[in-house]
Amino acid sequence: MSKKEKEKIENKYYSFNCKSCKEHINFKNDQIYKVVANYKCALCSADNWIDPNSNNFQEIEEEIFNVFKMPLIKKAGSKPLNNVKNSNQNSIESSKSRNYPALIFLSKFANFIAWLGVISSLVGYYIYIDSLYRPELVEVLFPLFAIILATFILFVFWRAISEILILFVDIAKDVREISLKK
Repeated sequence: MSKKEKEKIENKYYSFNCKSCKEHINFKNDQIYKVVANYKCALCSADNWIDPNSNNFQEIEEEIFNVFKMPLIKKAGSKPLNNVKNSNQNSIESSKSRNYPALIFLSKFANFIAWLGVISSLVGYYIYIDSLYRPELVEVLFPLFAIILATFILFVFWRAISEILILFVDIAKDVREISLKK
């Protein structure tokens, strides 16, 4: 058997369609993982969890592989069949430490403060009305409008803080995804 024939047997090329965008994801046999692995689409960033023993892989010719070659993004928990890495493929492990848990916590805390302000305003108004002996209409309505306005401003302020923090986390995730596609 010649060297070229051996190389052709060793370098088998496979493809499967992304579950989301239906585009081809092509790879060599050394990029198939032993365990169920996530083959993340480089076009739409969709997760494609594939069992190596399933019939999802279709063998393709080298010419087709070279034309439609797309990078794979490997997620944590996927283990390669061997340590050979293709220089044309991006192999990137995602990490939960980059999800900015402090910002997410602060966003939830700001949301909690917003709702706590609404509840405490209602309770405070009830206590105020209950402490009056014979309230007149002015004694009831003037504080009611003041509390409604103050509560609205407090609620909108803290909800805006919460949403801005969520926006920062989403921007960071999107920038990371864009940088992984290049």
